[in-house]
Amino acid sequence: MAENKVFISLGGGCDIASNLKRLKISNSTLFFDYLWNLDDGLKSVVKILDENFSSFTQKEYFIRTYHERFNKEVFVNVHFPNIAFIHYDMASSKAFSSFVRKINRMRKLLSSDKEIVFLYYRLHSEPINSNYKANIHDKMLFFLEESKYFVNYLNNSQPNLLFNLHCIFLKPLDNESQTSQEIDSFFAKRINDRERLGDKIKFSTGYERNDESQEKNKVSLDRWNEILLTPKKEMPPKLRQKIYKALIGNKFYKKQSWYEILNKKVKKSS
Repeated sequence: MAENKVFISLGGGCDIASNLKRLKISNSTLFFDYLWNLDDGLKSVVKILDENFSSFTQKEYFIRTYHERFNKEVFVNVHFPNIAFIHYDMASSKAFSSFVRKINRMRKLLSSDKEIVFLYYRLHSEPINSNYKANIHDKMLFFLEESKYFVNYLNNSQPNLLFNLHCIFLKPLDNESQTSQEIDSFFAKRINDRERLGDKIKFSTGYERNDESQEKNKVSLDRWNEILLTPKKEMPPKLRQKIYKALIGNKFYKKQSWYEILNKKVKKSS
């Protein structure tokens, strides 16, 4: 990656940070990397940036309380109760100190002259505005609007910041499901609407994780490879679906990564 370009995960969960590190695109850990923020999403991110992380600089701001998404007690910040610190024991001085360092890294990057690629994702099965029964269409509209909101905020608050926002909506692994088809149809109509969305936002679709099946999870990982390693040429959704169907259950699939096969397909058709 270019030395003057940095990739920053804005959440909403840990998938982006995990894949950036897996692909050796990023080695440092930043503030939003391993938080669960798939409810408020970029609405909270904007508020946190606007406050310059001030709500997270005191240890007493963190409490352990019940969280509806996890049906158990987790650590949250009193000012942002929907964001869950599920990977951290914020009662410990070590964990809190690590977040102070993450905040300082973020502040330094946001005030630098580096080109920043912000990465953000939502998962089809997660809530919006604490509504756990929202339909998929409302979730995608929310995703679209929060992305525009984030870009407008940075354009106004930091006009000299060189940045782009790449947003990824994660759908089910089953391309034949009604949810997957609704997602593909929605983004097919809007993904290239530059006049309305501006040239600083890019949208992609990916696949949810499946930690119980290595073979199915490989499809998700290979799609992340495609998104993060080949940003200049996006695979058309219909071609991606066609290859996905052909690969599932194929012995050749187990010997060669989906990412490698997709790259060969791109070269042949270009």
